[in-house]
Amino acid sequence: MADHLMAPGETLAEVAEASGASGWQGVYYAEVNQEFRVRHPDPWDIPPGARVLIPSSMREQRVALLARIRTLETLISETTAIGADQLVLLRTDLARTALEDPERQLGPFTRRLASSILGSIRLLKAPESGGDRASLALAGEVLQRSALTTRSECASLLTLLAGAARGVSWVVPQALGRGWCDAASPNFWAKPLVSMVAGWARAEGQALLPVLRRAHEVAYAGVLHQLQSLRTTAMMELNRLARLEEEGGA
Repeated sequence: MADHLMAPGETLAEVAEASGASGWQGVYYAEVNQEFRVRHPDPWDIPPGARVLIPSSMREQRVALLARIRTLETLISETTAIGADQLVLLRTDLARTALEDPERQLGPFTRRLASSILGSIRLLKAPESGGDRASLALAGEVLQRSALTTRSECASLLTLLAGAARGVSWVVPQALGRGWCDAASPNFWAKPLVSMVAGWARAEGQALLPVLRRAHEVAYAGVLHQLQSLRTTAMMELNRLARLEEEGGA
């Protein structure tokens, strides 16, 4: 096992290529780098001077990659379910009436939307990175206990969700994750809805709903595509590892 000091601008993919490892996921998710992941939970943003270990055992890389593929497959499945539920919600009469008559109907709509956003935050946040667990727990508590019958209750819930999404690295590159999950992000697909809740303004439901649906489809497709791409890359790393083993045994 060797260690490597990250140079300015260097990526894990470049390190893995230069060291003859299977690839960046086989290195980053190897057991020897458990503490490294805690210190650097965003694999796309490793600072210069960070010391990463290069596993010498092909078996260790294989174990890491198989576990990584299973994790990504679970994420893809659960992301698909949450995204589909959100799209169904945007097509219901509840969405239309909530936007046309927010004083009476926005509460139930906000509750269902916030529940799915909270689920996506929990799903796509790197578990090693800690972050603002207090905001996440508080948002869940407010979601359960609040009647969401007033402007301030709905706005507070969305604010808590935004806080829960901060301070923790995403499982996917941040721009994509934030666009789907983070109510504080300018790229968040439901930004027009968040603005409406904050101002409690009457909206033209028929006009706003297509905008929300399209923004959701783009953000959701981006996250799903990235997860699928990561799985494909991990499978390619696994195949490369098999070739390296064959060459070593030849």
